[in-house]
Amino acid sequence: ALEIRCSVALVLGHFHHKDALARLAEAAKDPDPVLRHYALQAIVSMKDVEAAPLLIDALADESNDVFAVAAEGLGLLGKPVVPLL
Repeated sequence: ALEIRCSVALVLGHFHHKDALARLAEAAKDPDPVLRHYALQAIVSMKDVEAAPLLIDALADESNDVFAVAAEGLGLLGKPVVPLL
């Protein structure tokens, strides 16, 4: 159930592959804020500038936890994301 989906999201974050990012992008738009949070944590752990648009979109999330992960992730990506903001 939800716990398994969250665990899978975190595992996918260890794979620096476009397919993993695509799956995590889907999970980042899930109706459940807990899964969105874990998906974004995994995306942030990938440290991929290509994920910046996903993190920027998540700044508008209704969940403070999701927003916080997205904001932290953008900060960790640093200057390369500034033009996207």
